[in-house]
Amino acid sequence: MHNFHTYLQMIEQRIRRLEERAMMLENETREFKAALQNIKPVHIENINYKVQELIVHDLSGTLHVGLTALTDAAQLEKWTQQQESGEEIKLENLQSEERGV
Repeated sequence: MHNFHTYLQMIEQRIRRLEERAMMLENETREFKAALQNIKPVHIENINYKVQELIVHDLSGTLHVGLTALTDAAQLEKWTQQQESGEEIKLENLQSEERGV
């Protein structure tokens, strides 16, 4: 009988911990939903390309104007830093970096 009573107390403690955890998770979910409601959506009406600012020294291969959504963030940052530093960005270097060469 004593083991049964101990077992029931253990089960009761476990249930209370689970109820507390469930309540905590419900509160977090409410907070996340409230935070999600406060996030303003991004709306882009149009994108203007300033092609007149594009300088081409040697035209060969394929020219991609703009960036795709699938661009690697680290690679994009590296390209941006190269551009800001005035370093010449060559297409063949970018292609070999993408392949991991």
